[in-house]
Amino acid sequence: MRDAAGRLDKAARDHAQAGGQLADMIGTIREQDSQWKWVVCTGLATFVAGMLLSPFFASVLPFGLDGQVAALIMKANRWDAGWALIQAGDATDGNYASYGYNLVQANRDALTACQQAADKAGRDQKCQIIVKAPVGS
Repeated sequence: MRDAAGRLDKAARDHAQAGGQLADMIGTIREQDSQWKWVVCTGLATFVAGMLLSPFFASVLPFGLDGQVAALIMKANRWDAGWALIQAGDATDGNYASYGYNLVQANRDALTACQQAADKAGRDQKCQIIVKAPVGS
């Protein structure tokens, strides 16, 4: 009888020990699940904050890197990205800027000579330039 009571007592202790181990495992799994949720939430919050703050960080970059960032985002070189930003800001002014750029490029030599003459004379100069007619006229 003592032997059976001892075995029963040992079985009860083993059962209680196994129950305790199982409870510890369940607690650990719950903690890991909770930690995983915190990691995911923190990662998402950091991503959203980074997306919202990145334009402000890019605006204070040194050495003209802000223009590089804009061009990278627009998938264009800096020149084309700049023209796209001008057009997006005000299409009419963008058209005038484009027209002025093309006019200067078409008359570069004449304008350079005229600027040199103005520098030499020390006063304003009248210059002759060529304005191209619209295509189809």
